[in-house]
Amino acid sequence: MIGRKFTYLEQLNSTNNYFANKLLEHKIEHGSVIMAGEQTLGKGQRGAKWDAEPFKNLTLSVYLEITILQLAMELI
Repeated sequence: MIGRKFTYLEQLNSTNNYFANKLLEHKIEHGSVIMAGEQTLGKGQRGAKWDAEPFKNLTLSVYLEITILQLAMELI
């Protein structure tokens, strides 16, 4: 379920970096959402810089495990 584990932080360098660090620590689960009021080093697709006005935009990342998605598709 997406959003069962939801974390909000006032400021982060990047929600993607946050997830990358949690993944290395094995402290993340499928469907986790991290949201930041402000990102200081946000990233877009393919390494593009992501600029967003603090506290006026949705800045978040969702972690999805591909193996769970593949299994779900097999059950359809």
